[in-house]
Amino acid sequence: MHLYHSLMGTTLLATAIAHFTFEDVFGYHKRDMVDHLINFSNFSEVPASHELLWFSCFDDYNPYLSCANLLVPLDYDDITTPYIHTAWIKYAPFNDSAEDILFNPGGPGVSGVDLVKEAGDVLALMLGSKYNIVGFDPRGVGFSGPELSCNSTMPRFMPLTLPLPELYQLAYAYGQYCTRANAKTDAEYAGTMATAKDIMHFVSLHHSQKNGHQAESRSERTPIVGETKKETRLKGEAKLWYYGVSYGTVLGQTLAALYPNQIGRMILDGNTDGVQYYTGVTPSDVDAADAAFHDFFATCYEAGPKMCPYYGNATSVDDIENRYLVLLQNLREMPAPDVSGPRVRTDIDVVYVMFDAMYRPLTEWWYLAESLARLEFGYHDVAYGRRPTNPPGRYSQRSESADDAPTFITCLDADKNFAIESFDNYLEAIEVYKKESYYAGYFLSLLNLRMCIGMDLAPPPSQQFPGFNMSGTRTSFPILFVNPLRDPITPISSAYKMSSLFPGSSVLALNASGHSTLSAPSACIHQALWSYLQKGTLPPSGTVCQPNRRPFGLY
Repeated sequence: MHLYHSLMGTTLLATAIAHFTFEDVFGYHKRDMVDHLINFSNFSEVPASHELLWFSCFDDYNPYLSCANLLVPLDYDDITTPYIHTAWIKYAPFNDSAEDILFNPGGPGVSGVDLVKEAGDVLALMLGSKYNIVGFDPRGVGFSGPELSCNSTMPRFMPLTLPLPELYQLAYAYGQYCTRANAKTDAEYAGTMATAKDIMHFVSLHHSQKNGHQAESRSERTPIVGETKKETRLKGEAKLWYYGVSYGTVLGQTLAALYPNQIGRMILDGNTDGVQYYTGVTPSDVDAADAAFHDFFATCYEAGPKMCPYYGNATSVDDIENRYLVLLQNLREMPAPDVSGPRVRTDIDVVYVMFDAMYRPLTEWWYLAESLARLEFGYHDVAYGRRPTNPPGRYSQRSESADDAPTFITCLDADKNFAIESFDNYLEAIEVYKKESYYAGYFLSLLNLRMCIGMDLAPPPSQQFPGFNMSGTRTSFPILFVNPLRDPITPISSAYKMSSLFPGSSVLALNASGHSTLSAPSACIHQALWSYLQKGTLPPSGTVCQPNRRPFGLY
């Protein structure tokens, strides 16, 4: 989660969901869809409005998309603040008046508008034909304000192979620079709680519109002069239907904590420990990473030499795992030259490639196995053929405007709870990560811990999350938590922990590696989601589903 997942962006999740076939979901082929006239091919052209107005858009992607450019106040509790744009997109092929399911693909910093534009049809088929899919850009992301930028002239990438004292001081310098660059901007209004209020504003407007009532454009600004008791009652009746993945589960957990009586349905898939998230330090993220790594070695051995390129002459799973450890040790002691760059390859590069592949085993494990095999034979210039030219595993993107949203959102949410105030605190936190995961703890600590070091921006009091009720919060409809057993970045343990804070909720597990259940088609998962959405039926907590297929062509 945090920075690493945001680097993967919309492409990662779109690739994962695109791996689902229509046969996986329904058992029959997609029917032809009827085209219709479209108006806007660029979201920036969509007219802004205080009302929820939908316009046809992006017909080059899908003829059933519509967009809304909704104006919302920076602060609902301060009538002096200006309005900002928030971006919304709807995929509605079946019935425009059907129930809307809001979808957040994670990050923080991933565009829900882009995701639904590219894969809304697949999401709709996964969840059933009775629903429309609504994507949105959270504050500071994509087409939604406020703009989040550190305006830094620093190099695009920071090397993770620097000595730890230098990494810490560089992160501190960057955090202070970014803070000063935003002393007079609206960046502090981009936290998760602000986005949660925008979502409920949308839900209120949609509910009023659907029921033929005039919506109050200023929504939750208090007090609203002249608001009738009927308008207030209508807001209370408005229910949120929501599907969140990765960081989207934090947003969902936040919504459930703040608006427990307005939950219609909520599916949280690939869960982050929300309690830890609001401290800015989340070592529990990698709680299941080692299990995913071990699953790769075991599945490769089960697949055999004909199906797994990294099998070699193995006589056991341990043989394959030990060869990987030797490879890391060799690169740690002597990085390898890559003449195609030119550059050098280190153990950190290999861990990145390995960790990245854990997100999407079905599509990536064969290529991972091939890359590891090539590395063993010294082909350092071709072993990263499916990776970016400069692997982000060695670097952290923090300077370009599009990449600053994860830092701002994460650090605004952590605020005064962020406890890394010294180099000693930094080293202690790294050790906690390493204890959580032998294979990925150190790598993730280097990427994520430095995000908020030196940052000193705080949200306004009205947008500071008060925290979860550790005694439990009962929602108007129970939450369904779903999670792979071996999710490398959002572990099943986080699903159980957060479920314990919402009595009546249930945890549904998928016996697979991968990030969220979207990474592996499962008829069992699909059926459970449909039953939950359509009938309100929760599976018994602890139910474990099997995937339709496994990596390396195994079933």
